[in-house]
Amino acid sequence: MESISVVQKLDKKTYFRCSMYYLKRFLGLREIILVTLLFAVSVWLYAAYDIFIALIFFGVTAALIIIAVALFLITGILGYKHDYEKMQTEFHKLDFLQDRLVVTSLDKAGEPIFSEDFPYQKIEKIALRKNEIFIYAAVAINYYVTQESMKENTLDELKEWLMEKASPDKFKIKKTVRRFPKKKKIKLGEE
Repeated sequence: MESISVVQKLDKKTYFRCSMYYLKRFLGLREIILVTLLFAVSVWLYAAYDIFIALIFFGVTAALIIIAVALFLITGILGYKHDYEKMQTEFHKLDFLQDRLVVTSLDKAGEPIFSEDFPYQKIEKIALRKNEIFIYAAVAINYYVTQESMKENTLDELKEWLMEKASPDKFKIKKTVRRFPKKKKIKLGEE
């Protein structure tokens, strides 16, 4: 196969779902557990020792998280209106070439409005879901491919194509950054 082409009809709900899925990168189970622990410790400190500042720290942390999620929701909603409704974009033609992804925005007549080019190594993240693929090309630029949009190829073939062309770290929404190099294990009897 030289390339895979897909014409995706744009949908506000799928765009919003794609946008919200990216939130997992910043707010996942680990962060929820830490905030819950902060709440428990702050309530315990207040109840046991009458230390009120811990509750203030929790309140500030919770407020910042709520503000960040609200901004994420607002940009998800307004992003669709600005990027697609205002520009009268109805479809995306996604051409998965050997070394890059070319996305052409089409109007309702199928005429191209503009085109963007993303080398696979520059794509930020790719989420392979059961019936769809979310592609986060850059900050606030995301695309999706659904099972229904696949005509010539299957979604599984496209997933295999992407896994072959993009590096494995592109498929991890959340990654741990190690600040120190791993140390070799010390074994007995070695010099």
